[in-house]
Amino acid sequence: MARPFDFKTPTQSQARLRQAGLCAQCGNSLDDEEEHAHHIIPNQSGNPREPNHAWLASSENCVVLCHVRRCASELLRALPR
Repeated sequence: MARPFDFKTPTQSQARLRQAGLCAQCGNSLDDEEEHAHHIIPNQSGNPREPNHAWLASSENCVVLCHVRRCASELLRALPR
């Protein structure tokens, strides 16, 4: 089941282009089969009933990480709490 601020395929593609096809964490080349889109500002911080929170699903709030699971966990550890 999709969450309100999940990324659509075009949004993830825009983020991938912005990153020149490289992982935002380690700089390795992205692989279409094994890449993951992540929110910079967590999607849970928005209210789906608030129109001005729609930016949470935008390409500006999206980074694409490679299949190396370490990249995702390192990114999560680096986020402020």
